[in-house]
Amino acid sequence: MRNLLRKYGVDQSFTRTGAIRDGFEAFKNLRVTYPQGAELKPDDVLKYLLGRGVFRTGLEFNCPNCELLSWIHLDDVRTKSTCAYCDHTYDVTPQLKDRDWRYRRSGIFGRADDQLGGVPVALTLQQRAFTTG
Repeated sequence: MRNLLRKYGVDQSFTRTGAIRDGFEAFKNLRVTYPQGAELKPDDVLKYLLGRGVFRTGLEFNCPNCELLSWIHLDDVRTKSTCAYCDHTYDVTPQLKDRDWRYRRSGIFGRADDQLGGVPVALTLQQRAFTTG
């Protein structure tokens, strides 16, 4: 997760494939979900982090007016969406073919100041609440 926070800034999004990194073998025995079972897979970790609100889900669209990419949260995607940069309203349906979900940092993880050490603390507190609640 730290690598994702370092690699993708506050205004950047990534795909599921972009979240899976080489070197995950060292973490395959890490336990973050219950019930405990087989080896942990990168997809399990991403699902866990999405469920805990660390990342938000959305889509990225190319505005036909200004030609800039803009990320739109899943709850805000509409057939007629408005570009965040030029305020142009356009139909997104032609861009939905073969579209990947995009993920972006949320909550305390959406800050650009490296959270002043808050990442390990927040993850520890979330994990503790998950295992005791």
